[in-house]
Amino acid sequence: MIFYTALGDSITAGKGTSSPHFTYPNLITADLRTRSIKAQRFIIARNGWTSKSLLSAVRSGFPAPLHRASTISVWIGGNDIRWAGFSVVQGAPRNSLQRVLSIYESNLNSLLATIRRLSRAQLVLCTQYNPFPHSPLAIDAVSQLNDTITKMADLHHALLAPTHKWFAGLEPRLIAGYRTGRLEDAMRNFPFGPYPIHPNDEGHRVIARNLVPYVK
Repeated sequence: MIFYTALGDSITAGKGTSSPHFTYPNLITADLRTRSIKAQRFIIARNGWTSKSLLSAVRSGFPAPLHRASTISVWIGGNDIRWAGFSVVQGAPRNSLQRVLSIYESNLNSLLATIRRLSRAQLVLCTQYNPFPHSPLAIDAVSQLNDTITKMADLHHALLAPTHKWFAGLEPRLIAGYRTGRLEDAMRNFPFGPYPIHPNDEGHRVIARNLVPYVK
């Protein structure tokens, strides 16, 4: 039996899909079952969650899905840098992004340490794709975020799932509401959204197809 627990934010929760059935955690378990592999999944994710939100959630509850898990994936960080990026576009100093990334690294380190205390599951960290591949600020921010994720994967002996590579060059096809791939696309709807940042059904299929080997 594979018990898969997916931790994350709105991407893991499935915002941008046409149905909850098409989220990548559901598609992964469905794929395993078609191979006659018994599989269950549990999702700990909410729209808008940052690394601090996910850390608080894991610390305050949800021990059973972590204790029972054979594989745990963690996909978090997009919201941490999103608000920092918007602030810089509106005139905040660029070093505000560095402060956010420093806090993110501390939160992610604490999150992974907490998971390790609660579970012996295989741990998978997902990098972040860039929904704004034509904006230098977004390129820089996502690159630094992924550097931090890679560092934490090494530190905590976790597998690294390079989701940014799976989306590279395919953003118009895989992201719901994609326009020009620039931060200005999101600023039009700031601060209430919606933002063209979430995977669509096809995006979740790509994620699931590539993550299945990590879960197996």
